[in-house]
Amino acid sequence: MSNYDDESLEQDALESDHHFARKVEQELRDEELARQLARAEERALAAEERARGPPPNRPWTMRRVCSFVVPLAIIIVGIVALLYAMKQDDTQTIPSMPQFGGPFFEAEDPWEGLKPGRSSQSS
Repeated sequence: MSNYDDESLEQDALESDHHFARKVEQELRDEELARQLARAEERALAAEERARGPPPNRPWTMRRVCSFVVPLAIIIVGIVALLYAMKQDDTQTIPSMPQFGGPFFEAEDPWEGLKPGRSSQSS
């Protein structure tokens, strides 16, 4: 090989290195510019949020409506059922509680008219 070929290869390598260095420098500048733009956008968004203030309070969402309506409906149904169960008889002037539990809760007092110490079976 001649001296000319060595110089040519050396110059090609230098040009390649120089091209690579310029490319790396450009990428670094682009990266810094992207960081600056991102910071500027973040500052602009933060300023916009501060100017807008807190988000408006949505007082009647579906969840909130259901949290009021469902318990209210249960209470109303319970009151109506209780009033229906306590409906006034024609013979009584005071509404009576419904008779639950069968013969254990009888409408009449099994001890009525007995002296103390006496039972209804011993009569």
